[in-house]
Amino acid sequence: MERANDKRQRRVLPHSRTDSFDRILAAAGARRQRHRPHSHPYNLPRPDQRLRRAVGETMKLLLACFLCAFAFQAIAGAHVLDEYVQAAQITLAPSGARVELRLVPGLEVAHYVFRMIDIDGDGQISPAEEQAYARRVLQDIALEVDGQRAALALTGVQFPSRREMNQGIGAIRLDLAAEAALGVAGEHQLLFRNEHLPKLGVYLVNALVPTTEIKISAQARDPLQHEMRLSFHVTPADTNKTPAQPPAGYLKGPLTGALMLCLCVALLWPQWKHLRRARAVRK
Repeated sequence: MERANDKRQRRVLPHSRTDSFDRILAAAGARRQRHRPHSHPYNLPRPDQRLRRAVGETMKLLLACFLCAFAFQAIAGAHVLDEYVQAAQITLAPSGARVELRLVPGLEVAHYVFRMIDIDGDGQISPAEEQAYARRVLQDIALEVDGQRAALALTGVQFPSRREMNQGIGAIRLDLAAEAALGVAGEHQLLFRNEHLPKLGVYLVNALVPTTEIKISAQARDPLQHEMRLSFHVTPADTNKTPAQPPAGYLKGPLTGALMLCLCVALLWPQWKHLRRARAVRK
């Protein structure tokens, strides 16, 4: 066995240490050969110090997190499948209140809700059956303003297909409106109650105020959100208020900015042309 030594002469094993031109050198030999630029010590990890163990632990942690997330999603999905989610959104306006209902039956109760809507059992929901079910929902909903019952009128309906309901993604949309004198200045109370299919229903209710004249002061819901009591204050609109006039010098700012921009362009344009010509000559 022969190899080249440091003097480029061939003989049998000139020394027992690691050759200086090898890629990996012992640390002790490298310290003695610091003047050689090709000698670099490397710290080789032992079998128990390699990255395989750290990577394996990381992968186990990621797998455990993935399984936990999957189990949580499965539990959450199972919790919604056997429920009839009924979300109500109430919008207040001086002319009255509007109620938007979103009824979403879960996968396990969708067939029951569909049979309730499909009166003739032909597997299709006709417009007459949509209206009939909407009236049934109206009978289970109550709206009161300042202790007086406000009649709700159906203004729009939208029903999903049977396939969407069987998949648990179909939402029944009912738009309701009630005329009430909510524009009168002062404190007012509003009560909303939903008692539609309480054995299956999961209820949500919220209120929106699109105008600045009405400000909600308090909201109270029961634990299941069957009912919500709303307290709000109405500020009278000032009809004699003149429209706001723009302040003096309102247009001076934009005009001054435009003039400054034109001045900068006029000053920089010759410089830009000069640089462009210089680049063209260099090319």
